[in-house]
Amino acid sequence: MDTAWIGVLGVLGGSILTSLFNLWNNRQKTKSEKEQIEVKRIWEREDRELGYKQERYESELRTYNEILKADGELQYVTINEQNGLNLFKIDKFRES
Repeated sequence: MDTAWIGVLGVLGGSILTSLFNLWNNRQKTKSEKEQIEVKRIWEREDRELGYKQERYESELRTYNEILKADGELQYVTINEQNGLNLFKIDKFRES
């Protein structure tokens, strides 16, 4: 066999191996991207659910406080309008 044919076979073999590796690498990358998209979708859904639960809980506390105000009782739980934190007044709870 000629030395030229050895060079041609080497180049063809190298290009075939490179193409196969690129195909494998692209499949792995696509699989990884799909997994990342799925995780992101799950996190976004959990964030929406958590926000909904937080809003519902704050609404329940506001309603409860309105009932207590109308009934003349003390407010044990207050809501800070700036950051939405619920503050439990333990001193008022211990007094009653």
